[in-house]
Amino acid sequence: MSSGLDAAAYGEFLRLGGVTSAAQEPRYTPHPTDIGGDCLLTRASDVRFERVSWFSRDRIPYGGLTLLDGPGGVGKTTLMLGAIAAATRGKGYFDNEGLELGAAVALIIAEEDALGLLKAKLDVANGDLSRVYFLEGMKVDGEIVPFEMPFGVDALEEAIVQTSATVVFVDALFSHLTLKGDGKMSQQVRRALRPLVKMIERTNIAFFAIRHWAKAHGAASSRALGSAELANVARSVLSFGAHPHEDGKFCISPSKMNLARFPATLAYRIDEVATVDDDGNATAVTRAVLEGVVDDVTADDLAMRSPADPDERGVAEDWLRDYLAAGGTHASAQVYRDARSAGVGSPATLRRVASAIGVVKERSATLAARGESASTWRLPPSATAPPSAAVSSRCGFHVGSAGDDCERCGVAWRDHQIIERPDDAD
Repeated sequence: MSSGLDAAAYGEFLRLGGVTSAAQEPRYTPHPTDIGGDCLLTRASDVRFERVSWFSRDRIPYGGLTLLDGPGGVGKTTLMLGAIAAATRGKGYFDNEGLELGAAVALIIAEEDALGLLKAKLDVANGDLSRVYFLEGMKVDGEIVPFEMPFGVDALEEAIVQTSATVVFVDALFSHLTLKGDGKMSQQVRRALRPLVKMIERTNIAFFAIRHWAKAHGAASSRALGSAELANVARSVLSFGAHPHEDGKFCISPSKMNLARFPATLAYRIDEVATVDDDGNATAVTRAVLEGVVDDVTADDLAMRSPADPDERGVAEDWLRDYLAAGGTHASAQVYRDARSAGVGSPATLRRVASAIGVVKERSATLAARGESASTWRLPPSATAPPSAAVSSRCGFHVGSAGDDCERCGVAWRDHQIIERPDDAD
């Protein structure tokens, strides 16, 4: 195991708002034919073609990014933990086929306070827990920091190689992915995701990540958090939602698949299962149960029925700006406590938001002398952005006619940096 990532590079990553510098990006090495000129050319006869291998046929490929989109409360995590549990036993979940690469070893990237519950759900789904690892952080200059992509991609690849993992599950994507400008500009998104996509291809891993729906209206392909460019980079996008015809049931349906035909929509339900915790106390956790093919439901049907999730990062940004706007310095430990009391985001989300809005972090000798956390936070003197600026940064593009309030977020059109017609908006 390496001693950790380079602290200076990590600082530069945060300074750039989550976009790696050109020097940090892996280089693609082509194999050109030496014909001359400035273009790199490769004969088609020299390019390798290999058939696609599947973690779940026509749904989740090995060697490609899969996005799992939908609102909260429909069992996305629970269903995918069922798939991982079956995979650790060498079994397919969405069909009756065995796994092409054999019994899986899985890496799960999730918030630290959820790990115990995730373990219990894997257990009631009959998973082999010895074949599952939780990635809780990464080393930077000998210290453990929250795992972040794209900066941590090299560390993730090392973990994949060390554990012989064939599956990586991220719950949820924007809790562990930092994109400059909140991931709205397509060029920034492609640049930030390039190291991750290349790593997935090199390791031939099944990589799937949850995105929440935040936009109130639209087709399934346009409702998830972040830029539409994320879905363009993905090989597969699966949408989750409440069954439009049967109460108490849910569906998983494809909204994008560019490696095979569209698979059938599947129905599932969420059951409660009695179990005991590690201290022997009786409790219960949920487990997903597949109910078969649904012929008349599409991803867009699920999008029409399902409400939007709150934008956790946007809510945390608004709260932190207001909290620090009064001026002065605030002990970071107190910021975390007050945020928890207000029900605003996780500590990891607050740290990402603080970096994004330029919060100044300093060391307090007074706090250190009292044996408390020595870190303090304050807004920089230039942080005078009005509340509407924070809202428009989440929306990204004005939807509607110039002069009218945005149809997406309600902010005045002039507060958006870019004006777009509704048909052009991502």
